[in-house]
Amino acid sequence: MKRILLIILAMFALSSFYGKAQIADVRTLDYKSGNLYLDGNKVKKAAARDLFDNDMYKDFKGGRRKWNAGVGVLSFGGTVTTFGAIVFIANAAESNKNYNPDAPSSGVGFVIGGSLMVIGAVFDLTGGLLMNSGKKQLKGIRDTYNANLPYTPELALGSTENGIGLCLYF
Repeated sequence: MKRILLIILAMFALSSFYGKAQIADVRTLDYKSGNLYLDGNKVKKAAARDLFDNDMYKDFKGGRRKWNAGVGVLSFGGTVTTFGAIVFIANAAESNKNYNPDAPSSGVGFVIGGSLMVIGAVFDLTGGLLMNSGKKQLKGIRDTYNANLPYTPELALGSTENGIGLCLYF
């Protein structure tokens, strides 16, 4: 009796590897780093035109435009801030090297470097806000698209209160 039970159990286990279930074609939309991905593939403008309705497509284009503009403004701001810091530090080093208490100090390098750092910081802040706005818009598109997908239950081997077994998740 034990052998028959073990053989049946082994056949059940082996057949479960080859079993094929009918799975609904559910393609979820994901967001990562300013891009939308459909099943791991980046959604481009041509695909987005076919995938979304007109309003969502306009939001997609606007969100991508804001994200890309934010990246450009943030990069420019970082460059300006770095250049301003270099000018500021170079002027400070030059002032210390030629330090003479009787000589009038020229603060032009400090003013230029400090001004460039402030201007760069403003560009950095603006770029960050643009990127955040684009990200929110793209995540809203993702959430709207995924909310309209059909829900599919899942059958999996998992743990329950009473041990391990087949679980049907709704």
